[in-house]
Amino acid sequence: MLKLRMIFRRPKSEGVFYLLAFMLALFIRLSALGQLPLTDVEAKLALQSLGIAEGKQVLLDPPVSYLSLTGILFFIFGGTNFLARLLPALAGSALVFVPNLFREQIKPIPALFLAFVLALDPGMVAVSRQAGGDMLAILFLFLTWAMWQQRRTALTGICGALALMSGEMLWVGLVGLLLALVLQWALGTPCLGREVLDNEPVSGRVQVAMSRLRPVVAYGFGTLLVVGTTLFLSANGLSAWLNGLLDYFKGWAQIPEISIGRMLLALVVYAPLSVIFGVIEIFRGWWLGSRKVTLISLWAVMSLLLVFFYPGRRVVDLVWVIVPLWCLAVFQLTRQKEILAGERIETVGVVLLTVVVLVFVWLDLTSLNFVLFEQNELYMRLGLVGGALLLLAISILLVGLGWSEQIAVSGLIWGVFVALGIYTIGTAWGVTGLRTPGGVELFSAGSSSVAQADYLLQTVDDVSEWSVGHVDSQAVTIVGLESPSLEWVLRDYDIQSLDTVDSSVNSALVVAPAYMNELNLQASYRGQDFVWQKTPSWILMRWTDWLKWLTLRQMPQDDTYIVLWVRDDLFKNDIQIQSP
Repeated sequence: MLKLRMIFRRPKSEGVFYLLAFMLALFIRLSALGQLPLTDVEAKLALQSLGIAEGKQVLLDPPVSYLSLTGILFFIFGGTNFLARLLPALAGSALVFVPNLFREQIKPIPALFLAFVLALDPGMVAVSRQAGGDMLAILFLFLTWAMWQQRRTALTGICGALALMSGEMLWVGLVGLLLALVLQWALGTPCLGREVLDNEPVSGRVQVAMSRLRPVVAYGFGTLLVVGTTLFLSANGLSAWLNGLLDYFKGWAQIPEISIGRMLLALVVYAPLSVIFGVIEIFRGWWLGSRKVTLISLWAVMSLLLVFFYPGRRVVDLVWVIVPLWCLAVFQLTRQKEILAGERIETVGVVLLTVVVLVFVWLDLTSLNFVLFEQNELYMRLGLVGGALLLLAISILLVGLGWSEQIAVSGLIWGVFVALGIYTIGTAWGVTGLRTPGGVELFSAGSSSVAQADYLLQTVDDVSEWSVGHVDSQAVTIVGLESPSLEWVLRDYDIQSLDTVDSSVNSALVVAPAYMNELNLQASYRGQDFVWQKTPSWILMRWTDWLKWLTLRQMPQDDTYIVLWVRDDLFKNDIQIQSP
């Protein structure tokens, strides 16, 4: 019988499809990129880049490649939220071309499929929209690996140096990958892409590697010198990048701030497609003895164990698990390539049934957040969910018995893929913060988000304009607050930071914590409070809160208030500051 088959050869217009994936990645990563205020974690790095741009001698954190390159952008265009996040967004978009570099190992069609997956994966989108070196570490590590395999020594050295200067994130991923390679070697399985050297003596391999390593080190040292000194303008970055490795080791001794349960929740909620089909492919690959699946599955498992049991873990570290899981999932999905010509209509019918039932289940769960109901109604709605899933299972079973097992399996797989694919795209859009303003995402930079930064800045600008005639002119004193996000918002003002209130302070504007309800200064001040930070209350969550977070990304949060104090003599005709 005639079969519709997907043959693993280079697709026509392959470059066009990769360009389309890149444009899609750019769109979702650059959309309103500077709209949300920088968190404390992001602002700390952005202030260091701003210091580089202004020629100051600042103490740099480990992601030197991000700090130096962003500092150059700030020097040319000025410091903004958008520019602070631009390099990670571009790096995350460029990541879609990486599968093409490994197409000889993973085949052209799966590589192209993986490019679109990386463009839309929620975790990748979230990390790409955060100011910092995390996405740079991911991109340059994969580029280093690819360039080494392709024997491009110059690019290997350049990419390797940029990866080393990308911070702690590199070591989180590199350790898992190296452990996977060691385990595969211990199992006696050749490494991916090394089949051509199977018969070559070990001494010959070492000699070849050493001959290639010398130019790699030379180019790497040159890159380290140029980028680490920010084009020879500042030497602070030459030693700062080593702190990334030190921070990774220190992370093994610190008290965990994020539970393993929350990490597992993030993996399942943000990457269900990769988890489901990746796990299926792991069992299949090991059963059949696939060398390719063996390495990638070991990489996924080692990364998962390291991320879960690393005390200094962060949710964003899960991208090192998500990438190999997506590789495995793509292998499984592209394998579903044979559909009998006479079974297309039936298979499409099963796909539609699966999608409709899963969408109904999701809408029914979401509706629980908007309806006040008694316990009996709760049981009825949950019964509808269970009944719908049971109906789907029975329908798939009957299709397999009545028509063919191939129709049932293929229809179920592609139905789940379509339904969860829609969910994945929605989740990816959600992590941008554009779908649910103020929503709580696990893949976030820091534990708290900044709330009323725009209101505070507008008020400070108004007061400065009223009193002096233009904005950015009044001095601002920050008392009792260590908040990089606050300093970043007020970066255009002359800022003085104090640990405690000094009676000699006569600043026009004073920002202090809300518990300082009186400044006790010589001059009189008027105050207006602002919600500065919102921190999710994970430990206070009930099951209804979990459901609301799962479907709407809303949950209870603790508010942190600050007060802007304005000296009385700045007001003309007793103008009052309006509450936001």
